[in-house]
Amino acid sequence: MLFRIPDRRWLRFNLRAILFLSLCVCAYFGSEQIGRQAGEKQRYDESYFVKTYQLGDVLAEAPTAQARNKLLEEASQLLKQQIPSDNWDAAIDYEQRGEIQPFSVEGCLVIAQSGAIHDKIDQALQQFRHNRLKERDEEAVVILDRLSKQANDATVVLVEYPSKEPMAADAVDSRYELLVQRLIADYGTPQFSGKCIDRNFPAWSAAQSLSTWKRSGGLLFIVVQDWPEKGRVVAGGWLPNG
Repeated sequence: MLFRIPDRRWLRFNLRAILFLSLCVCAYFGSEQIGRQAGEKQRYDESYFVKTYQLGDVLAEAPTAQARNKLLEEASQLLKQQIPSDNWDAAIDYEQRGEIQPFSVEGCLVIAQSGAIHDKIDQALQQFRHNRLKERDEEAVVILDRLSKQANDATVVLVEYPSKEPMAADAVDSRYELLVQRLIADYGTPQFSGKCIDRNFPAWSAAQSLSTWKRSGGLLFIVVQDWPEKGRVVAGGWLPNG
């Protein structure tokens, strides 16, 4: 005697089977993707390559070539102190060794290391830059905060370098990014942050880069802009009815 499954129960059984198979397939491809990502991360961590770290914004503040060389040496020693010594003294792979080469004219450190160590270097140098420029950045933030609280419709230069300074352009861009991050810590996410090539860039600004926050019934802003007789600078201010 044949056993007949009622149509509804048969349909329910098929749906359960399809769901089970779907879960199995998702689990398989999900684990495969996780495994692939883990493999890529491991390859990156263990790969040996050379990377350039710009410190122009720090060096441009130094008055002499001797002072700049001293800053690069200080940064190099900081990295060797914070990162285990065997990453510098021992070979990573055959003849490949961790090395730091300073270039004061270009304002950078050229470093050969593994990917995992490069990540630590990134963090350490970001903190080094922050510590070196913290006082100047705080002064800029105080100026902006005062303009905002006083509702003072003004634009002031916050960061400038001599026009003949070869690292000025990189230094201005770096200082702008640091100041934007500092203002985000105080005021939160900017209402707008972008470059002049962006489609929604505010028409009222002639800047190359701009970030804005709503403050005191107006608009607090910080920009990278070409300034008459000063060259490219970081400027900031407050506008009413922003």
